[in-house]
Amino acid sequence: MKRQLGSNERIVYLNIQAGAINFVVVAHLSIPLQQDHVRKALEILCERHPLLKTRIAIEDGMPWFTSDRVPPISLRVVTRRDDRHWIEEAEHEVNTQLPSKTGPMIRAVLLTSPEATDVLIRFHHVIGDGMSGMYLMRDLLNLSEKISRGVSPSVDPFPERPPIEGLLPPGARGFSDFMKTTSLIGKQLYNITVQRPKKIPRDSTSPRKELSAHILHHSFTPEMTERLVNRCREESSTVHGTVCAALLESVAHHICKRNGYSRSVTVGCMSAVDMRRFLIPPVSEEVGFYASMVITSHKITRNTAFWNLACEVTESVHHSISRGEPFVFVSLLGRLVPQNAPPSDMAKRASEMYPAALLVTNLGRLNIEEDYESLRCKAIHFAVSNKAVPDFFNAALVTYKGRLIMNFSFNSPILSSEHATTLADETIDILNTAIQ
Repeated sequence: MKRQLGSNERIVYLNIQAGAINFVVVAHLSIPLQQDHVRKALEILCERHPLLKTRIAIEDGMPWFTSDRVPPISLRVVTRRDDRHWIEEAEHEVNTQLPSKTGPMIRAVLLTSPEATDVLIRFHHVIGDGMSGMYLMRDLLNLSEKISRGVSPSVDPFPERPPIEGLLPPGARGFSDFMKTTSLIGKQLYNITVQRPKKIPRDSTSPRKELSAHILHHSFTPEMTERLVNRCREESSTVHGTVCAALLESVAHHICKRNGYSRSVTVGCMSAVDMRRFLIPPVSEEVGFYASMVITSHKITRNTAFWNLACEVTESVHHSISRGEPFVFVSLLGRLVPQNAPPSDMAKRASEMYPAALLVTNLGRLNIEEDYESLRCKAIHFAVSNKAVPDFFNAALVTYKGRLIMNFSFNSPILSSEHATTLADETIDILNTAIQ
């Protein structure tokens, strides 16, 4: 494989050069896995997904994907201590650079014990998004289970795809795209200059190289998840809009308390959007960066009713998607940032153009296998880390086996562990109160 990075991929690549943007997918199994079986499964998956066996080469000042001289995917094996050990290993992974120059831009960790196994897959964001990770984890478990039974599995390789810009529908290109871009720039300028959304106050001004990403894990019971889903339906909201509203209230309270404001503040929320179903041809279960975003801003006062805010977020996100804003975000920064821009400029532009305190990625209800013959998977979830735009408080959501799983993440010491834990705990408390 050899192709130049698209503008969306290039922006992510530059951001990663300035400060890592990573994600890690985690699976919890009720039986041990043999490392030899997992290594073989990873080898087979490289034949299915072209981007798994690539590195980034610079030619004439521009980054290219190439599969030339890329080593096998690394598998690190660790003795599993307890049910929370995976958090320590996931944090280690997202705080360690992946070798984009030599590749591959993915690696795996196996936490083993006689009673259970945790599997971690860590991605360089330029080759994959959250859904990529979920599909890849499913395939890894499926192949590992077959290999453990002596089956010699085969896979059908996916084609090499162009970057996402080459898969956009006609209405997202040309003059129509130019008009939408102009409209979105106007909206963002209005947000920045008039609404003036606030970011979470920093606890430190440490440079990016001194930041450390951390993960806070929470899982709802199936009963609480069902109550949340039913209440959202009653209130004409979505789970995504409702979780965003809880985060917005928690952040607004934190900002007002820290800055001495009365309870009236505007906070921006960035929502990730899975673009696969919008592309031509549609992209299914392939590994690649097929995500975009929308940004919504919300004024929160002492009198803001929670479910009104949840509905407002839901409607704003749906409206932004219907206006085609995710298509525009694919290429917006690529047009605003020169081809030879240094990574530090890219990160600065991103901070200026993304007036948000929150980044929420919700993969929804996972429609993937839950059991793989003799291998039983208890949970699959993921976490994100973003040091390029380090002020974000991140939330990664997925619903698996009827259970809503949330991983919050933050960068210390910009945000202290104490304040981050308070934000996460208040968010959960707000949700619990809302569904009583």
